[in-house]
Amino acid sequence: MDKVFLEDLALDTVIGVFPWEKEIKQRLLLSVELVYDLHAAGLSDNVADTIRYDEVAKVIRETAVENEPVELLETLAEKITQALFGQFPASTITLRINKGNIVEDVRNVGIEITRQR
Repeated sequence: MDKVFLEDLALDTVIGVFPWEKEIKQRLLLSVELVYDLHAAGLSDNVADTIRYDEVAKVIRETAVENEPVELLETLAEKITQALFGQFPASTITLRINKGNIVEDVRNVGIEITRQR
């Protein structure tokens, strides 16, 4: 199974359920894997035969930062995976969003979802 991935894309966005969270931008770290057959790219050495990392990052940024704020990471994750499916021919997408240490005595919190076409 071939994958294109990005790890720890840092984004500052408004997200959260508490009133104070709606007033500030919080740093999120997003990691994504797109399952896609990379055989053609490996043979051709042509970027047109693969999924470009910069384009994946652009879609994530646009979806996470430039759209209306949401309260839940789950909602943001669904919006991002749907936007990625709309732009790229991946068969499966796994997205992990880390929200940092917002819970006392916990180094990191977040979610991970996997969606298939």
